[in-house]
Amino acid sequence: MTTNRVIVNDCASPPVRGLTHLRTRDTDYGPQNATFVYDRVVNGLPDRLTPLQQDWLDILSALFAADLTCLRGAERDWARDIEIWIGVRQPDHWRPLADHFRRVFSALTYDRIQINFEAAASHRPPPRQHNRAFRTPTAVALLSGGLDSLVGGGRLVADGEIPLFVSHQNSGIVGRALESVTKGIDCLGPTSGRRSFTAQVHGTRTENTQRSRSMLYMGVACLMASSFDLPDVYLNENGIMAINAALTEARAGSYSTRTASPPVVREFGRLASRALDHPLTVRNLLVRSTKPEVVQDAVDLSLESVVPETVSCWSIGRRAKHCGYCVPCLVRQISCEYTGVTDAPYKHRPLDDIPDSAPWRRTAMDNIVHLGAQVTAIAEADDAQLELDLTDLVNGGDQITRDESFEMHRRWADQAIAVLRAHPVSARLLGI
Repeated sequence: MTTNRVIVNDCASPPVRGLTHLRTRDTDYGPQNATFVYDRVVNGLPDRLTPLQQDWLDILSALFAADLTCLRGAERDWARDIEIWIGVRQPDHWRPLADHFRRVFSALTYDRIQINFEAAASHRPPPRQHNRAFRTPTAVALLSGGLDSLVGGGRLVADGEIPLFVSHQNSGIVGRALESVTKGIDCLGPTSGRRSFTAQVHGTRTENTQRSRSMLYMGVACLMASSFDLPDVYLNENGIMAINAALTEARAGSYSTRTASPPVVREFGRLASRALDHPLTVRNLLVRSTKPEVVQDAVDLSLESVVPETVSCWSIGRRAKHCGYCVPCLVRQISCEYTGVTDAPYKHRPLDDIPDSAPWRRTAMDNIVHLGAQVTAIAEADDAQLELDLTDLVNGGDQITRDESFEMHRRWADQAIAVLRAHPVSARLLGI
């Protein structure tokens, strides 16, 4: 296994060959090739960023840039070995946290990483900040343009909170979804507005899995919460996708994301608390809800008309329409149909038709069969069998108990089976 060695902004590193250079600014050794723009996020914070807070953003940016730059292999080479050197202003503060960063990054990406913090000779200038203050929030929440973040944000406002929303905008279609989601939530009551940041690497081919994206996303939100002396950040995702039990053993790792995994977000909150010297917890209002129940929440919050404008597809940043056959698309279709809510348009409808010549035929069939097999197994299994066969279901940490998780997954199984048996392709493939 080859180790990817990454040096950020030409800080000190051992004299080894094969270094990948990432620069968030021009240096004496080369031009900038990674761009992170946080000006719109920090503009309006009550105080200017401290050197510690600037280091926090630089570290998260460097780790995300490394995730994009180090390409994955196939099969056994899917997980990567990475060693990275990051220049910081206060290395004595960050070196004791290197192992904590490693654990969170590895939990999200399934990679092995070694993180070295070095004293930087120079630093990226701090993001520009002006005097136009935010309306003081009572909560900070992530807003992705997805259906779950729409409902989570709506529930915060309905509960009397004044949320400040943080977004990572990486494509035009996501930007349009964010505009629609923001307008929908604004109709429910006052908010502190939405602020977005951008992050990208240019000049090279990049890795499209981007598993560490939520680490950067949560980190920016945690910085904002700490700046307003708030204890909580909200990352709202339905419980089925948050726990995200692998559909098959073969899908563990490469096909199973941990973006909102309860143990991972809990551990990230602990890391942010240590790093920023402020107690922080990452919470999920939807962790006990199935996706159809989240769609029903949208109806109850008078947000039904916004649902078709939201995005869910795994590849939505690279295409203009939901593909229809990835697992998030299938879960969304099932959920909207089960609740009778108008859905977004899909490029393909594999539950009803999979043409023999379609290049996506095998992927669609695998996804339908694996999803159907899992929900059928959940519906038929007793508690002991669930705990033995689907260990992820008991991995809810302090957000959801074992019994709550089992009950929620059984509800989801019943909801999914009711829709899958009503469509010709899925009914035939699953024999239901």
